Formats: sequence, structure tokens, C-alpha cells
Amino acid sequence: MSVYLLPFALSITDLTLARHQRCLRAESNVVFESEHASGGHFPAYEKPEALVDDLRRMFGKDSPAAGAVAGRSDL
Repeated sequence: MSVYLLPFALSITDLTLARHQRCLRAESNVVFESEHASGGHFPAYEKPEALVDDLRRMFGKDSPAAGAVAGRSDL
């Protein structure tokens, strides 16, 4: 079993992926999770606003991965 130490985010839009959440949590440093009632396999195409919102909440100020992007503290 591999354990990933980098901050890891889950933005679940495809219900088939929801079944794998437990495994992902066990093997990853999950610091952010978001589940969406609709969407599919291509969230950037199908639900771009929801994906951008998740990214902002993941990397924004006072968020789980704040400061992960070198030189950027204003996200």
C-alpha cells in the first residue's frame, strides 16, 4: 500500500468514483473533499463553475493547501 504525503483533494462528480473514497482516504493525505450531486467523468467540461469553486476552496487563503503554490499567497 502506498501512502501519499502531499495534500490531496477529492472533488467527486461521478458517482462511480464515490465508491473509491474510502481507499483514497486510506492511501492519501486528503485535506479537502467535495461531493457534487450532478456531473460526470469530465467535470471541467460539464461543471466548470463547481470545479473552479473547489479549486479556490482548496488553495485559497486559510484553506487546507494554502501556500502550496510557491510565491502565491493571494489565491
